[in-house]
Amino acid sequence: MDQKLPYTFQEDAYWAAEPEEITQFANLIVTCAENHLSPLAAAQKITDTLATESWSNKAVIDANNEDRPYRTNFGLVAVLVGSCLSSFPPHSVVHVRLFETTKCFLKVEKREVPNWFLDRDGKPRSENFGAVDMRATIPLWESLEPLSFSSSCEWLADVGFPWTGVEKSGSQQQQRWRNLSYFCARLSVEGIEHMGWKSALQRLLPKYGMLDEKTVGWSGYLAGQVSAAAQWFVPDGHGAWVWRACCFGQRYKERARLGSDGDQDLGNELVRHALAEAQINENDWNSGSSDDDELRILVKSGDCLWNLDNWKVWKAAFKEITEQVDDVRVHEVVRSEAIKALKAMEESETL
Repeated sequence: MDQKLPYTFQEDAYWAAEPEEITQFANLIVTCAENHLSPLAAAQKITDTLATESWSNKAVIDANNEDRPYRTNFGLVAVLVGSCLSSFPPHSVVHVRLFETTKCFLKVEKREVPNWFLDRDGKPRSENFGAVDMRATIPLWESLEPLSFSSSCEWLADVGFPWTGVEKSGSQQQQRWRNLSYFCARLSVEGIEHMGWKSALQRLLPKYGMLDEKTVGWSGYLAGQVSAAAQWFVPDGHGAWVWRACCFGQRYKERARLGSDGDQDLGNELVRHALAEAQINENDWNSGSSDDDELRILVKSGDCLWNLDNWKVWKAAFKEITEQVDDVRVHEVVRSEAIKALKAMEESETL
């Protein structure tokens, strides 16, 4: 299950751009993935190409006096990075190179692009945009926000739905979903962008479509999701990140339930431990000595994926797969990953 898979750029990004545009940016990404360009050089080349195309598109729109935003390909770049990484297993050096390329966008020589929210007269194109940056040009990159991995990669997540092939043991679809999940988990863990929704973690929850065990082929679909969800726990630091997120989430969940910060009669030792850890980390955050501020903001903003109820569901799913020793729908690699994920979860609970 760890071989390189064929590239699927045109299939994955057909909705985002014309075929020739997809090919142009895909080739730049591949040159970095296959080590023909350094991450910094690839990031600079992609940036220069984005800027050149943006100005070219603006010239065409202005010349035709069209009233529409200037087209950019930021989302295309994001989906192509995700598509490329879905072809390689989590431990591949390609993941290292393309993650470094993503970070290098913030290090390249700045390029100005036209403000796509403003018309040729420098006025907002629509009142529906809300607050609009009124600068005529915007430098790339002030942040990685224009890439918008969460929305760009939402289309790639379709491979995780039932009966897309993700339920077939060792299939390319199952491998892609696992590889993509590692990419999404690392984006979250490294604070680049939160990718919990539309992830395998969400898919394992009955509320969001996890199949009933009476469904024919259920164990295969469970295995496909477990293989992907394990990438949020097995790699170094991932399990601890999810645990801290669930601790913060549980704290805010209990606050909402009680409507105050008063004393709570908690009979569950795991819950008590999680709330205590959340309190310690929050105190550290308030004193400016913690790296958990992003997690705190994430769960406080209403992202209810992170709590101990869901932590227990994920743990039960991993345990279920470890027990499917004679099930031909469960690849041995998936069982191995489930065992590692369980160990990572148990270690995180004792931090």
